[in-house]
Amino acid sequence: MNCSLPCLLSALVVILVAFDFVQGEMKPTKFAKEVVCEGCHAVIAETNKIFGKGKRTDKTVMNSLRGICNAQRLNQYEFSPPTMKKVCDYWTENYETEIKAALTNGLPEDEQEIELCWISTDICKGVDRSHFRINKYEGPSKRKILAATKASTGEAVDEVTDEPPAEKKEDVKEEKKDKKTSGKKSSKSKTKKDGKGKDEL
Repeated sequence: MNCSLPCLLSALVVILVAFDFVQGEMKPTKFAKEVVCEGCHAVIAETNKIFGKGKRTDKTVMNSLRGICNAQRLNQYEFSPPTMKKVCDYWTENYETEIKAALTNGLPEDEQEIELCWISTDICKGVDRSHFRINKYEGPSKRKILAATKASTGEAVDEVTDEPPAEKKEDVKEEKKDKKTSGKKSSKSKTKKDGKGKDEL
C-alpha cells in the first residue's frame, strides 16, 4: 500500500484526536477551571436531589437534566446563580453521555462525582476548594479519587491515605515550630521588661 505524506498526516491527526478524547480532554469553555469544576459538582448534586433513591434510567436522567440548570436551584454554590446556570448549561449541552453514564452506574453520589469530574473529564484535578467561601463542600476524599483514577487506568491500587504529601507535612511542622519559637520570644521579652521595671523601682 502506497500512502503519501498527506495521507499519513491525516491518519496521525485522527489518532491524536481520538487519544485526546480518551484522555478526558475538556471541550472549550470561557469559564475558569474552578467554575467548571463547581458546575460539575452541581450537576451531580442537583440531579441526585431530584432523584432521591429513585430508579435511574437514561430517560429519567435526561428528564431530570432539563430541570437542574435553573438559577434559583443553583444559589448555594460558590459562584453567582447566573454564572452557575451558564456552566450547568455547558455541562448538560456538552457532556450528556458522560453525565448519563455517571448517574446510572449505581454508585454513591461522591463516586458519581469522581466518575464525571475526575475520570471522564479531569476538570476538578488540581482544583483547591479550600478557599471557597460560600460552598464549603470539600469534594470527595483524596483517597477515593486516587483509587478510582488508578483503577480507571488499570493501575494497581495500593493502600492510599488522606495524608498530605511529605513536603506539605514538613511545611506544617515548620509553621508550628515558628509559632512556638515566636511565642517563647514574646514571653522572654515580657519577663525582661518586668525585670527592668523592678530594678528601676
